[in-house]
Formats: sequence, structure tokens, C-alpha cells
Amino acid sequence: MFYSTRYTYVYYNPPKYPARRSSFDLFLLASSTLRIPKSTLHTHKFPPISISAGFAGLYQLYRLRALGLSVKIFEAASGIGGTWHINRYPGVRTDCEAVIYQYDLEEVWKDWTWKDKYPSGEEIQAYFRYVDHKLDLKRDIYFNTRVTGAKWDEPSHLWNVSTASGLFVRARFLILCTGSLSKPLIPNIKDLSTFEGRCFHSSHWPQEGLDLTGKHVAVIGTGSSGIQVIENIASQVRHLTVFQRTPNLALPINQSRFDEKEQVKMKEMDLYNHIFRRLPQTFAGFLYEFQPIPFTSATTEAQRLLWESQWKAGGFHFWLGNYPDIFSDETVNREAYAFWRSKVRARIRNPALHEKLAPIIPPHPFGIKQPGLEQGYFEVFDRENVSLVDVKETPIEQVTPNGLAVRGGTIHTFDILVLATGFDSFTGAIIDIDIRLQRPNSTSVIPRQSDWITDCLKFLQDNDYTRIETKRDAEEAWRYLILEIASKRLWHKCESSWYTGSNLASTNTRPVEMLAFSGGLPLYLEKCAEAADNGYQGFELS
Repeated sequence: MFYSTRYTYVYYNPPKYPARRSSFDLFLLASSTLRIPKSTLHTHKFPPISISAGFAGLYQLYRLRALGLSVKIFEAASGIGGTWHINRYPGVRTDCEAVIYQYDLEEVWKDWTWKDKYPSGEEIQAYFRYVDHKLDLKRDIYFNTRVTGAKWDEPSHLWNVSTASGLFVRARFLILCTGSLSKPLIPNIKDLSTFEGRCFHSSHWPQEGLDLTGKHVAVIGTGSSGIQVIENIASQVRHLTVFQRTPNLALPINQSRFDEKEQVKMKEMDLYNHIFRRLPQTFAGFLYEFQPIPFTSATTEAQRLLWESQWKAGGFHFWLGNYPDIFSDETVNREAYAFWRSKVRARIRNPALHEKLAPIIPPHPFGIKQPGLEQGYFEVFDRENVSLVDVKETPIEQVTPNGLAVRGGTIHTFDILVLATGFDSFTGAIIDIDIRLQRPNSTSVIPRQSDWITDCLKFLQDNDYTRIETKRDAEEAWRYLILEIASKRLWHKCESSWYTGSNLASTNTRPVEMLAFSGGLPLYLEKCAEAADNGYQGFELS
């Protein structure tokens, strides 16, 4: 069982160093691409190691330190922040409100003040620098390392972990924290490598920035990252061509400043602690919850007033605070979609764009794919310097040295090609590592689940266990529960989704099935606690 956060996959060609050996009690693998600085290549005897200085990795470091363990982090990038350190594309911003997108540690939040309701990537980076200052984290972090393989040695109950830099480590425990959206999905387009301009995935936006003035730019993909890129660069470029496969049923973010006096008052009233205790009690871990009654039990007036208030509130309120049956009743879902469509069409001046951006027939049930959050996205397409290409009508056939050729013979030319094509979700980064044992097992961590893992490790330590692995029947039971819950919803009505891995159809032969636990955070935590309370039932301990 796992709960995921986001880390970015970074390609790196490491220097060649002689192989060295080190020993560890715990090795937390939280990024599939890592490298170790040359100066650290000598033999050490460290206790636990966490890899990734992202949101989860840093919290795991903090929690394991609290056990009295000497912990080290190996990180792919050159600085802390995980995906927030790597992703530098224009408009990068969190889709969670600032008040919940932070550590629930009073020693951290009491002296930190947010600027925006939904922080930008730059503000999140500043937050991580502040966290490092408060908790003194960098002293235990080794930046720039790539892990290439991990082999379980049964006689010693140790992992043999190899790196591209030549460092070889032995670890007692291996915990994969590779993130749910960390491996970029590069589309299988003919002759992609022949493009002579600049071409990169949105998660690999040049760290030094990019001057787009006077440039012709193309963006393939209209997911969450694509939306943020598109709405932020449209006014900078000479011309922007957007290649869309599926309209994004995006919701207005309704961004605003987060008043400093309001934050001070919330802290004085002890609201922060109440907020953090409330989050695990809600279905999606937000401060709002699904309505207590189904859509079919509400009056027409109540339905309309609720939706209007949620639309005004912005963010995910219309998605995760809606009536619960929008996810299971297709008729109800169509009602919610019709409301969304009416709101979006009213913002688009060009009638010819209505059917492309907000079609009469929904491209998939609303909410079955995570909607993006936008601020001016739909208005972008009314600009004279922006073109929208529907790749379902005119599929991309191949890349040319200066553009893209689509069916029918049209060639779109541009200087820069941005691939906002999503990620190989959940297991993508894990599969890239050569992991060898009797059978694969992984746990991806977010800060709240770090507590469970920390408690588990303490249990192993207190009881002199050196190995923990899920039992086959427990794995199958968990998979069955995930699929059973998903079967009662409308997930199967979406032909391309990273929730199911169906977005990999053209590049992968893995089975398409629900990959995420969709039963809600309270049930997830209940199942985790149940296993722990029963002596880690479902796990083999030795």
C-alpha cells in the first residue's frame, strides 16, 4: 500500500568514479535519478538513509531523526524541494491552498507567512529554504546522485544498492519514495529527435529561464502543467500553437493574496492545529468534504446555489466538495458537466472554440480526471496570436526539423516545442530502477504516511527484526480492494488517465487498471492503522 507525492525525474550522465562501499541500516529511495558528489565517495557507516529532499523526503528525515537515528538523504537535484526545485516552467503553482500545503510542525509554521492563497513555485522554494533553516536539514543531505539498481541479499538481509557514480551501499531497509508523478512521459512521435529548435518536457524547463520574446512556440498537452504554461506564456510569445488531445475540464483557481494579519490571527486562535487534525478526517485530505446527501436528494434550488457558491470559492470545491454521486451516477455527472460547460462557454468569445474547449458531449465524466486549476486559461484562445489544434481531428504524424506535420498535410512551424505530456504515474520511476528480489514491493510516502513508516521502523528496531515484506495474499487483497472501490465509480469511462495508466497506451504494454486508492483518506488511514495495530498483519517479519 502506498500514498504518493510528486518528484521530478532528471536525466544525468554521471562522471566515472571508482566503486566504493558504504553500509546503512535504512535506505529510503525517493528519486530514481541520483548522483553523489565526488567528495563524498569514501566509506561511511551511516544508519538510515532517505533519498529525495522533496516534501516527503524532508519530513521523513525529520521523523527518523526523532527516533534518535543518524539519517542521510541522497537527492537527485542540486538543491532541496524535490519537484519544486526542478520544475521551473512559467506559472508553476500548487493546486492546494497554502494553509494545508505545509508541514504540520508548529516549530515551522509559527514563524512562516505565505504571500498567496495558492503559492507559486518560487514561493514554495522559499518555503523549503526556510524549513531547512529551521530544522537544519542540509547537513544530512547529499545532492546529485543516481541510483541504478537494488538487489536483495537474502543471507545478510541487506540491500545491495548501486549508483551510476560507482558508489555501492548496503542497506537494511529499502523504502521507495519515488513519487506518483516523477517520470516524464515523452510521446512516441515519429522523428521527434529531428527537431532543430529547442525541445523539452515541461518538467525539464531550462533552470536558467528562457526568453520567449518574438518566438513561435508549440505546446503539446493541456494537462495541469500545460494549462499553467499556456496561460503564462501566451502574452510573451509571437505566436503560440497548442496541440490538444482532450479538453481539460479545468476549474477557476480564484487566486488571491493570503492576508498576513489573517494568518497571525489564525495562529493566535490555534486554528492551525485544528486544521491539521481535520485534514485526515476528510475524504480527499482537504478542508472541505463531499455533501452529506446525494444530488438526487437535493432540491433544484439547493443544487444551483451550492454550485454557484463552489464556483465562486474556486479551487477544487466544485470537484471535491460536490455531491458524492457525481462519481457514480452518470446522469448526475452530466448535470455537473453541463454547469461547468455553461460557465466556460460564457468566457470564450469565439463560438468556433466552444465545441473544442467545452463540447456538448463531455470528453469523459467530470472529475474522473483531475481537473486543472486555471486563471485566464480559456480566454487565452481568443488571442490573435494563439492557435488551437485538435489532434483527434488532425493527428500529429511526425516532427519536422522546424515543426510538426499533421494529417492532411498541414505543417505547423515554430522555434520551441514544449512537451506538456504528463507522467508515467505511480510506478514509472520505480520500474526504471533495476530492483531484484523474490518479488517487488514498494511504499511511496507523503509526510502524513511518514509517521506510519517511522512507527513501523521503530517496531522492527524494538523487536530485532531486519526484514519486512508484504505477503502475496495481502498484496492481492489490497489490489482487489482498490479495484472493487473503483468499479463502483465512473473511472472506466475515461480513455486516457494517469490514475489507471491508460495514458501510456502508445508507449507501454502494462495492464490498464486503477492504480490509486480511491476510497478516501480516512479509509486508507484506517487500513494502515489496522495492519499496524495487529502486529503488521499482512507483512512477513524476520
